[in-house]
Amino acid sequence: MIDFTSVRRLRFSVSSLCWFTVSIALTVSLNAEAVGFEVASIKPTPSSLVETQWGPAPGGRFTAQGITAKQLIALAYGVRESQVVGGPKWIHQNRWNVEAKAANFSGTFNRQQLLEAAKSIVSERFQLRARTETREMAVYLLVVADGGHRLKATTEASPFMRVARGVLEGKSVTMDLLARTLSNTLDRAVINQTGVQGAYEVRLTWTPDPGLDGAPGGNPTDHDVSILGSIFTEIQNQLGLRLKADRGPGEVVEIEQVQLPGEN
Repeated sequence: MIDFTSVRRLRFSVSSLCWFTVSIALTVSLNAEAVGFEVASIKPTPSSLVETQWGPAPGGRFTAQGITAKQLIALAYGVRESQVVGGPKWIHQNRWNVEAKAANFSGTFNRQQLLEAAKSIVSERFQLRARTETREMAVYLLVVADGGHRLKATTEASPFMRVARGVLEGKSVTMDLLARTLSNTLDRAVINQTGVQGAYEVRLTWTPDPGLDGAPGGNPTDHDVSILGSIFTEIQNQLGLRLKADRGPGEVVEIEQVQLPGEN
């Protein structure tokens, strides 16, 4: 299940790093109140750990395992990694384990709180200075295909989404949520221009393309890929929607300064 509170998982390997622990105190705004947010530790991830995951947890905690500085920056600014530009090579090579807990907050962070927590970490511990600007970039427009959409009205009140390689499914899914999920899967902005209102059940399966398919999760597909086309073909065949290549404005986070976190 994937939404803004879910954990993202990727798989890759990195070189061996030495461990160290740092402790810092940060302040983030939670429910319009200043709450102390303590970062218990930031440690280089050992090379034996190939999985990356991060997300909020009950008890006012944020945990990350095998996360890069670039991934943290993208999380902090609410953009995809491809929208973070500049900076040294280590920001997407070195991986870190982070354990953090809000001192006076026992719930689970919502999306905005999670972004603020990540922004505090990168600004305080990685000494990040960055600026955002709008640039023209390649995008996909999500539109209704000829013949109309084939979406089924939902029976669930709460939205949820599950994404693995070659599989996307959810309930109570709006077209805006579908577009955001496809943006992560394709690592390119997808703009909802369907004009379709309401929420729907969605199940989409396709043959993953290693060059395009960046879906969170390392799970194998759960269908016979030999009979399926690409995501561009199957979204039209199965959902009656179409991904149309175009260019449009998009936000870019340009790194002006970033430093390796030192021991504290």
